[in-house]
Amino acid sequence: MLPVGLYRPELPDATAPPKSRGYPAPRAGFREQNRSGTGGLEARWRRFGANTSIMALMPSIQVKDVPDEVHRTLRRRAAGAGMSLQEYLLGRLRDDAATPTIDEVLDRAGARAGGRAPLASTVDALRNDRDVR
Repeated sequence: MLPVGLYRPELPDATAPPKSRGYPAPRAGFREQNRSGTGGLEARWRRFGANTSIMALMPSIQVKDVPDEVHRTLRRRAAGAGMSLQEYLLGRLRDDAATPTIDEVLDRAGARAGGRAPLASTVDALRNDRDVR
């Protein structure tokens, strides 16, 4: 019990079923299928737990046939960083996805083409700039 005057935010009700998010209809035979009009969502909630709705929204990647030496190295690096292997790999994937490839950079640069400076004056400006250095 908290002393009077301290605020403690209430957690969401974990027993309440989530709203339907386009889950596939349950197998025929679920008693709850038509009881509340939600297509058996309560039955899935009770069967699979609260994280079902979250897990359905997050895609997963599975890598098969990882060599033992690669796995050991990655696991050692994750431990050195104070992370689980999953956290470590997710961080590496995020970094990789945030870094544009050469093709992506060139595509963006190509979309910006069409400048108005004539070639001769551009070459002169570059030469002058290099001479100053």
